[in-house]
Amino acid sequence: MSIERIKWLREERARLAKQAREILDRAGAEKRELTGEENAKWEAIMADIDRHGEEVRRLEKQGGIEGELSRSQGVMAGRQDTGPAIGEEAREGRLLTREQKVTDIFRGRVDAAAEDEYRGLTLGGFLRSMVVGPKTPAERRALSAGTDSAGGYTVPTLLSAELIDRLRTKAHVTRAGSRTLLLDPGKSTTLAKITADPTATWTAENGTVTASDPTFGALTFTPQTLIALVKVSRQLVEDSLNIEEALTAAFSGSMAAELDRVALFGTGTAPEPRGLKNVSGVGSVSMGTNGAALTNFDPFITSAQTILDANGPLPAAAIMAPRTFASIGKLKDTTNQPMTRPGILSGLNFFESTVCPVNETQGTSSNASRVFLGDFLELVIGMRADVRIEVLRERFSDNFQYGFLCHLRADVQVMHPESFCQVIGIIP
Repeated sequence: MSIERIKWLREERARLAKQAREILDRAGAEKRELTGEENAKWEAIMADIDRHGEEVRRLEKQGGIEGELSRSQGVMAGRQDTGPAIGEEAREGRLLTREQKVTDIFRGRVDAAAEDEYRGLTLGGFLRSMVVGPKTPAERRALSAGTDSAGGYTVPTLLSAELIDRLRTKAHVTRAGSRTLLLDPGKSTTLAKITADPTATWTAENGTVTASDPTFGALTFTPQTLIALVKVSRQLVEDSLNIEEALTAAFSGSMAAELDRVALFGTGTAPEPRGLKNVSGVGSVSMGTNGAALTNFDPFITSAQTILDANGPLPAAAIMAPRTFASIGKLKDTTNQPMTRPGILSGLNFFESTVCPVNETQGTSSNASRVFLGDFLELVIGMRADVRIEVLRERFSDNFQYGFLCHLRADVQVMHPESFCQVIGIIP
């Protein structure tokens, strides 16, 4: 594979993209549509960009295969050729913390020319253009490139990443610290975890070393389908000034809420992932046979001890129902002053979420709730970056509405269940 050829192709795509941008900018500055000549020139430039891009992908794919073969031979010969070959997708950064963005990861994988093709395109604009037609060349190209035989649309990579980032920022588990794993397309993904640590021993000079092996386990992410359906009137799609932002907010909000719910309460019965409530190894502190109201911070301190006893870290976050969140804020000391949080809990951040029910059964009580405490870095949400959207035109036509069906693939796994504890049976 010629590295120089790939470099030239990318530079040429960037040069062509600049020319295409100048055509659009000129028409925009003059507040007019493209002339027939300009549109033909723009389309010809885009065709050249696509052709160069296809050649780059072909050369990189060939390079990836050759690189894999050369590394295999290097291992057999005793060499350590561990670096990624040209065209091989780097894997660093695929497990993202809440501060990292999926958008940044994929922006680094898209060359400047490809990014420029969709410059100015928003997810909301892409959704609107599905039903009323494209208003910009970027929307027209996105629809053309993303249409499949089933009538749906594959959302452009950067827009998919932006949607995932939007729902991550709205998900309470992400705000509490959970990490996001970008899953490989088309297959399950496995992470290794240590289920038992090795034991270190002191050894005398020339003494026999006692073997103590760690026990490794596997976390397998098998992505399940998460779907959000949004109905909207045709007049609203065609006439509303903020419909693009409203549609984006609707999808990200509904999906974030369901990811929250399943990460905490998922049953583990397919197709629903298993959440903290049903994960073996998560600690539990009960408020009593029939539940009880919070009167102090003792249940949280006991939960912290439960985690520490299992060699976990001090909990960094707690997620609870709004009712519980308010009850904690109302705690008073003997002088009727707001109760001071104990120092051991000074680093504990409280988050409230309506996905936490307040109608759980605890003995004779049917209005109980629970709190999840822990190090949420040990909670991992695996997601595939490809998002698909379908427009349901006929299903809701009787009400003169469009339906937007958005679906992605995701799974939830817990790296170290002992880093979490639940306080159960909290009643008003």
